[in-house]
Amino acid sequence: MPKGWRPCPKAECPEPTPPAQRYCDAHMVEYEKSRGTKAERGYGADYQRLRLKWALRIAKGIVNCRRCKRWINPAEVWHLDHDDRDRNDLKLAAPSHELCNLSAGGKASHREDARGPDPSPPPF
Repeated sequence: MPKGWRPCPKAECPEPTPPAQRYCDAHMVEYEKSRGTKAERGYGADYQRLRLKWALRIAKGIVNCRRCKRWINPAEVWHLDHDDRDRNDLKLAAPSHELCNLSAGGKASHREDARGPDPSPPPF
């Protein structure tokens, strides 16, 4: 198996999985179908229009990342980042570097308030 690759996490699948992929190629297709379309996941026409508006500005090289405040190179991959407090309010969405957006999501998922209350009983 090439360096960085690992076995597919689907039960009893011996196929190798590339480093940046969740599943092997066959199971990745299955996974993507199960997620639904972009519109079904909440990225409908309003989101697509807003993303296009930002894409045009990024192409001109005039946009900074909402997270780190550094310039977004037009050749870089970028995300239309949601507001941390209100995911559904597109008025608050702005571009972020891919890594900045994904890091923020990972950090948010590890905060105590995102996980809910501690399920362990209080000490006596």
